[in-house]
Amino acid sequence: MKKVVACLIILLHMFVNSYALCFTFKANPDSYDGYATVLVYNDKSEIRYANQFDLNDTKTLMIDIPIDDETFLIKSNVNVREGIVSDYVYISDSGDDANDGMSANNPIKSLLRASEILDENQSLCVVGTYSISGTIQKFDRNLKIMGLNSESYLNIGERLLINCGLEIDKIKISGEPKIFANGYTLIIGEGVTSDSRMEVYGGSDESDLTGNTDIRLYGGQYSHIYGGGYYKKVYGKTNIIIGGSCNPNDEIDDSMSNVSQCYVFGGSNCSDVIGGGSAIVLEGRATVRGIYGGSQYGSCTKSDICIKGGRVTSVYGGSKTRKVWSDSQITMQGGIVESIFGASERNDFVGNTVVILEGGQVTRRVYTGCYNDWSLGWKSDCSVDGTTTLIIGKDAGLNTRYGLSSGNNLNVGVFSGSRMNKQKATEKNLIVFKDGCYDAQRSSIGDKSHKYYEFESFDNIELICSGDGDAVLDKDGNVNFRTKNDTYPLVNSKESESICNLADGSYRVDFVSDFRVKNVSVNIGETVRADVKSIGSVKSYGDNCIIYLALFENEKLAAVKDMKLIDFGGNAEFDIELKKENKYQIKILAFDENQRPKMQSYSMSIN
Repeated sequence: MKKVVACLIILLHMFVNSYALCFTFKANPDSYDGYATVLVYNDKSEIRYANQFDLNDTKTLMIDIPIDDETFLIKSNVNVREGIVSDYVYISDSGDDANDGMSANNPIKSLLRASEILDENQSLCVVGTYSISGTIQKFDRNLKIMGLNSESYLNIGERLLINCGLEIDKIKISGEPKIFANGYTLIIGEGVTSDSRMEVYGGSDESDLTGNTDIRLYGGQYSHIYGGGYYKKVYGKTNIIIGGSCNPNDEIDDSMSNVSQCYVFGGSNCSDVIGGGSAIVLEGRATVRGIYGGSQYGSCTKSDICIKGGRVTSVYGGSKTRKVWSDSQITMQGGIVESIFGASERNDFVGNTVVILEGGQVTRRVYTGCYNDWSLGWKSDCSVDGTTTLIIGKDAGLNTRYGLSSGNNLNVGVFSGSRMNKQKATEKNLIVFKDGCYDAQRSSIGDKSHKYYEFESFDNIELICSGDGDAVLDKDGNVNFRTKNDTYPLVNSKESESICNLADGSYRVDFVSDFRVKNVSVNIGETVRADVKSIGSVKSYGDNCIIYLALFENEKLAAVKDMKLIDFGGNAEFDIELKKENKYQIKILAFDENQRPKMQSYSMSIN
């Protein structure tokens, strides 16, 4: 480690390598005749560097000094008080607002003083311990607080209400505070540790909030996280990210003594989120006990939960205890989850739920509806008044039993609908196997614990899909196909509308490119010309896809012509002689190598 002795200036911004140190100066160009001078001596008092620089119009100057000595002395005509652009203003409980705050030896004491001297790109650096509580006065810029070293502590009182964007990083937080972001962006970085669990709100405890909230937590320990307020409403959208190393010592197995105590709610505590709904992302290595898209003892109009990483015991798209009128979507792309429920835990859910399983591991169970307690008998009958959709992809790890205790090996499986003994007429359920994963994933459906026969999957409609698309049920129970890349659905080999009503049962759905016959022109006595148009990529069908023209004369097959789909380039001409006095029917077909249809057949009659 290089030892630096500063004379006349204090080194505040430095990158050390074997070649150079970087200093940034700020000074009045009228002083010192508009020049900054620099002399550098080694520990033998030998001059190692000397230079003089013009101060630019912005009054700043960055100087790279080529030094490789272990110990050196720097001298400059730009002194501490006039000059150095520091990344930090230093603050401490033991500081003094009469200080300039430009070094760890001269920290200030208050945020009021900080607001007077902070540049927009500067952070507050805590020396020793700094204590904050109550309401942070409104800053005209975002505020970042970090620690000087491992001995730095940010002591937050019982309650903290912020009035500016706030980022905290590289420091230990002491206390058990309730932090209210009041609609401003709150970031707690991965470099934060805490000796106790914090409670964080995106909203306020003072008044309802009109606008969105934004909480991003990457470090520290938490008991409760709310996108909304405490007994106060949010009229907007709440946003929560839990990632990094949040709750680093927690586990998700509820039989363990260190099972996580952290619960996340997209909504408010004892109030509502109105209008915008909630969005929650779990990522990184974060660990939490439970995630709820809605409020605790309140409502939330819509929830969107995405599991990208991390670990969580239970995920609910709805609320914990209140009956809610909402829609929810849970998307799992990575991480580990023990249980997923698309709706609520202890009450009915009025609306529609969607659970999408694309990756990660579900170690125990999935239900698209509500939870009901069962202990050698059913204790409740909560359900969804609406529709539920379960979409399963080929990369989803289901029923893995990873890390499950013996007690949690009961009720392992994937289920469509609510966890109950009998499906209610108000709940309609859909399972979609996408990406051609039916053969691999169908065995995951139903109870796999093999201990009791109380747990059923109530799948009304089952779609076995191939190609680029999936489907959800709308509020009226209609199947809404969601296509990509100019595809359209063939349901049991017949072209379907994008929204259709399907009877209960199992269906094969192929999402195919928009390839179809637009029109056929015929010249009697000469040739039949089929004008075939492709909006999608013809080559995507491969060399083994064939287009056929079948000609029926007086209801008897007269001729069949074929052509590789990849060869015809949008138009196909078939030379077939037709007689004026006869009646003909023309059918145009396209099959793959397994004779599976690639389009709706085209038919026309010629009299």
